Amino acid sequence: MAADASGRRELLARLLDESTDALFALDGNGAILFANAAAAALVAQERSYLLGKPFPALVAFDDRRDFRRLVSSLTAQEPCRSMTIRLTSDGTSWSVAVRRLGREGGPFAVRIVDSKAAADIANERLVGIEVERTLLRLPQAVLGVAADGTVAFANERARRLLGEAQLRRGRPLPDESHGVPLGLLVDRLLGGPSPMPPQLLELSNGRSVRVTGTGARGGAPAVLVFDDISQHIAHATAERLFVQNAAHQLRTPLAGITNAVELLQAGAKEDPVARDRFLAHLERETHRLTRLARALLVLARAQAGVQPPRLDFVEVEPVLRRITDRLEVRRGVTVHVSCAANVAAFAEPDLLEEALAALAENAARYTTRGTITLRAAREDGALDIEIEDSGAGILPEHQELLFDPFFRGTADGDGFGLGLAIAAQAVAALGATLTVESAPHRGSRFSFRLPAAEVVTA
Repeated sequence: MAADASGRRELLARLLDESTDALFALDGNGAILFANAAAAALVAQERSYLLGKPFPALVAFDDRRDFRRLVSSLTAQEPCRSMTIRLTSDGTSWSVAVRRLGREGGPFAVRIVDSKAAADIANERLVGIEVERTLLRLPQAVLGVAADGTVAFANERARRLLGEAQLRRGRPLPDESHGVPLGLLVDRLLGGPSPMPPQLLELSNGRSVRVTGTGARGGAPAVLVFDDISQHIAHATAERLFVQNAAHQLRTPLAGITNAVELLQAGAKEDPVARDRFLAHLERETHRLTRLARALLVLARAQAGVQPPRLDFVEVEPVLRRITDRLEVRRGVTVHVSCAANVAAFAEPDLLEEALAALAENAARYTTRGTITLRAAREDGALDIEIEDSGAGILPEHQELLFDPFFRGTADGDGFGLGLAIAAQAVAALGATLTVESAPHRGSRFSFRLPAAEVVTA
């Protein structure tokens, strides 16, 4: 029986809540016991705030005494009376019906009688509340700004992006937060209902956001939507770098393969010795192309934040030997390898070889006499790797720009200025930092440090 009564109460409460009329239930002292959704929307308050609040506090001050007199005048013979009152939410005058429920001194109900106008406003505000709730559930950062420049609402992402303390409801919006010119954006939106074209902004923390907005309209707040596109930009940048790096790095082995094929077709295939030499060259360059492709793909994924390089055990001395075997140097330049046979590193093999090859090729390009040394040695549990040359050296003002793509310290040569940029990117993807020590006419030394390992033989 008690369950049936509880079910009926729940059904009645749901029916009252779905009514478009604004309905309040008050106790004998005028405190609000219940307010349906339309009533809460009409007075522009949350229902949790209204419960327990004296209803006369919602009535304009000049009308409160008349409202209390009306309530006290209700009797068993005349349990319902009407009057016109103004509400504090907007100062509008409403005709309300007040009905006593049960015995004298017991609870009573208040209903807005001017149902057409009240329902229109309540429905409009209910729609606004629902729209606000929908906006707050968006995956983007959403900020609503009232006509007076105060915060109307902000979802969790907006508070994380622009600052928790800055975006409290009812607080004046700051002119600037985390590098975002909020004041300037809001001034544009509050000036009219026209939507704001998308804008790209760089935050003080380095993240990139695309901002769109709609202007204030019909009392509704202006809305700013911030979409964090940092990941998209990182992907686009990685794709662009991949194309640049691939075009630069693949052209050398492709040129070698093309030359070998042309020579074979021109008659070298008839000479067994020459044919075997060119076929061996084709095999080496094909393996080099495969390694380059793998290294560039690993680098692109790491730069896009999609997949970090998978570190593996790499014996360093054979890598250095392979690089020196195919390194083309000028007459009078010697190449040395200084690395113990048991030295190893934890690194992505293709990335490590690509970085070292790019550094060695750079040294060969700018060294006209003397030596080029590829060195690796363990120290304090780490592996120090160096490529040192006795070349022309680098001007101090160029050293800060040395690892920028397309930077070339000299106008001569046929390079694109990508070799050192690729080396720096590959070293960074391995979790290390490429540094340079150089001076004009004194050569250069490029170095970085990786986790060390050791080859143990039985």
